[in-house]
Amino acid sequence: MAQRSLPQAGDETATPAYVDAGPYTADEWAEYFRIVFTTDQQATQGVLRGYLNELEPTSAATRTCYVNTGAGIVNGHMLINDASVTIAVDAGVARSDSLVMLENNSNAALSAGAAFNYNTEGNADIPPYSARLAVVKDDTANFSQTNTLWMTRLATFTTGAGSFTNFTDVRAWCQFAGAGGPATRSFMVAGESAFESDAITGETAVESDMAGWRLTDNENCYAHGHFIVPSDFASSMTVQAVVSSVVGASGNMYGRMQFSYGACGELENTHTDNSGALTATALVALTITCPYSTTLTNAAVGDIVDCQFRRDATNALDTIDDIVYFKGWLVTYTPSS
Repeated sequence: MAQRSLPQAGDETATPAYVDAGPYTADEWAEYFRIVFTTDQQATQGVLRGYLNELEPTSAATRTCYVNTGAGIVNGHMLINDASVTIAVDAGVARSDSLVMLENNSNAALSAGAAFNYNTEGNADIPPYSARLAVVKDDTANFSQTNTLWMTRLATFTTGAGSFTNFTDVRAWCQFAGAGGPATRSFMVAGESAFESDAITGETAVESDMAGWRLTDNENCYAHGHFIVPSDFASSMTVQAVVSSVVGASGNMYGRMQFSYGACGELENTHTDNSGALTATALVALTITCPYSTTLTNAAVGDIVDCQFRRDATNALDTIDDIVYFKGWLVTYTPSS
């Protein structure tokens, strides 16, 4: 059996259709606890890192999804997959689909196939009280996280009558509560370069010193940098500017941030995010300030992020009337372990 899950309600000996129900053997429980407690992971929703091939999802242009071996937790139930799974996805009108771990916590089987909301391997029914790998067609309408029907996404993609695009690995990872790493991690990205720009002189490099890049008054100034999304990234990546002003210079700085990012092989602006329109933020002399918090909504492990910070000191809303030091960007995220 390639896929199985436990624990599940019911009694397999009394109701043979409850194929994943107990009673369970000592070997089955031993495998359960071995996977859970020796991979140093957390029994929340998601994939158990380090076990077999971590349910890695891949795809082919022929509207086909593949899920490698591994295990995961879906609504408190473990799904174990010990052989690669192939799922053919039905064509149809353009829609957003998801590849999921699906927990059917009811006493009725869920049908799969062209006339139904799901595709499975061979379009086999999803048995009562079981967890299986499946494609959810039209994620917006049919994705569910209720006690009766719970889904945890492994990948998302777009399906059409003759297309199959935008396949994205969105696996979340598990950790035991209280074990593993901190709730969030942070790192600093230093500004790599900065310049001021105007219609008369064009772009002119600005100077830097120990405090950072010197973004001058009465100029449009830009700073740039880059970083890679770390391998332990799980979710919720936010970026803040890190700035300070010189002695005696307090007031408002008028600025904004923007980001472009993508993985190797993708366009560098596959995804874009920004802090919104130029806005004023208060600075106190010699005080490090971290304004313009921006969420990178589509960040994924390995993405290369291009960062830009702008100070528009030609605007009357910029009242510092002196140099602002730009140091870099503070990146904070939720790690996988």
